Order: sequence, then structure tokens, then C-alpha cells
Amino acid sequence: MTRKLVIHLLTITACFLLFSISMLYFERYLFLIPLGMLGLFGQCYFTYRFTKILLTEPK
Repeated sequence: MTRKLVIHLLTITACFLLFSISMLYFERYLFLIPLGMLGLFGQCYFTYRFTKILLTEPK
């Protein structure tokens, strides 16, 4: 795996954790709702980039 793919995987994991934690505690802390949205958007974006790199990388 290239370094880019590893960084994308770590970023996808971090965004998923941000989304999960914000959805668990959004009733107590309302500022977590926009952070959860950013986490979900980030997860989608970096998953798209990850798969794009995998599909265009020569084998």
C-alpha cells in the first residue's frame, strides 16, 4: 500500500469516530451536530478518493 492510501484510511477512521461520538452525545452538547455532519461528509469524501486511487492505480 502506498503512503497516500494509508493516510486516507486513517482519515476515514478519524471521520467515522468523529461522526460516531458526536451522534452519541449530541443531546448533551448541541455543537456536536455540525461536527457530526462534517465527520460524515469527510468520511464520504475520503472514501471516494480512496476508491478512486485504488481503481486508477496501475497494478
